[in-house]
Amino acid sequence: MKQIKGNICKLLVMILVMLSIVSYGAEKSAKKPSVVITLATGMSEDHAANIAFKKFIKTIEEKSNGEMTGILYPNNQLGGDVVAMQGTQDGSIVMCWSTTANQVSLIPELAIFDIPFMYDNLEHAIKAMNNEEFLNKIQEKFNAAGLHCAGVTPTGFRWLSANKEIHKLEDLKGLKIRTMENAYHIAAWKALGVTPTPLANSERYAALQQGTVDGQENAMENAYSTKMYEVQKVFINTQHICYLSSWAMNKDFYDKLSPEHKAIFDEAMEICVKEAQKATIENEEQLLKSLESMGKTVIRSLDPGENDRWRKIAQPAAEDLVRKNIGNEMIDILHKAVGK
Repeated sequence: MKQIKGNICKLLVMILVMLSIVSYGAEKSAKKPSVVITLATGMSEDHAANIAFKKFIKTIEEKSNGEMTGILYPNNQLGGDVVAMQGTQDGSIVMCWSTTANQVSLIPELAIFDIPFMYDNLEHAIKAMNNEEFLNKIQEKFNAAGLHCAGVTPTGFRWLSANKEIHKLEDLKGLKIRTMENAYHIAAWKALGVTPTPLANSERYAALQQGTVDGQENAMENAYSTKMYEVQKVFINTQHICYLSSWAMNKDFYDKLSPEHKAIFDEAMEICVKEAQKATIENEEQLLKSLESMGKTVIRSLDPGENDRWRKIAQPAAEDLVRKNIGNEMIDILHKAVGK
């Protein structure tokens, strides 16, 4: 039954995409594009990634003289992140954008990004993600899944929120927090002495409101858009997990692009990835200022030396589990890229 439903879902996605392409072509009086790049995301149309992709569309249209274009599908129009990733894998969707945490089911090696406290700051993470050896290995794993990785974007850290200030390890004592339904995250928080409670994103607000949990951890943009500030007083940048997203593309589609179109795509995509990253970082700063204007406490870093204390406890707990599940190769290459 699940297989039948899955096939029906994929068929509906393909029909929707094809109808959109036909409709798009009918609206154009000029030469019809020969290359149409669809992008599926779970974010709203005004999200930084979607805004950057709209500029990407304009760029490829101009540089290809109308031979290339793109169509954006925000707000999970083509299904949730996992469904969109599967659609990209089978070719019913050309590209998808989502966090690496949602792509682990198809590319298990992406679990390396669930190892906490790998990076000293965002600049450190960006530098590591641009390491050539590391990028080549990541591309190998995407290719093995029938995908092309058009970019990996670090855009910030997952923040911890609570109704009390957290400055040092001892402040975590007795805290119950909502986490993702992710075994690596849970292992790390348990090691730190927290009681992690895995809940779906949609269940966070009610759990905090009812006191089932005391706090939660998430990317700031997500925490703000879901109004965590209504049930949380303090937001702390613990820098435990770097929030990364990847731009995945169907490999066959990419490989079949002409050399000219591929060059245009690569150049435009590089700009797109950087613009999305820059806009997301700038947006987070605006959100933090908004929280402060509401009277919320924003703690931008832990006390000196605390990150190292937390790292020594939490990192082995998660890393040992990741090594058990995917082996040592990717983790060792990541440590090399990070420089520690």
